[in-house]
Amino acid sequence: MQQQLAKRCMENVAHLSALSGVSANVISVIQKAFLHTKNNFCDECTCSRCNALNTHLYGCNEAYRWNGKYIYYCPLGLVFVASSVSDDSGNLVGGTIMGPLLMGDSDDVLAE
Repeated sequence: MQQQLAKRCMENVAHLSALSGVSANVISVIQKAFLHTKNNFCDECTCSRCNALNTHLYGCNEAYRWNGKYIYYCPLGLVFVASSVSDDSGNLVGGTIMGPLLMGDSDDVLAE
């Protein structure tokens, strides 16, 4: 991902995270790495079936495929949302992810 584009994405993700209180990150599809890992929810995950990077790379690829946004579950069953980031020629270079998100009534979701 281009340095200037990555910097803009990281600034926007920091604002979104501060505004919503939800963990948000930037992923480079080319480097296959998290670029913004401050307050990364997945760092605390103990699920043995989960590879956070692969899970979120999948979300970014699906977001690219489905017009820029995609809602998905991690192996633990938590909801995340991804938005694809494209370069000037329209190729996928990265993405932003946010989550986990609470979808539905908090009492019902948290009880499960």
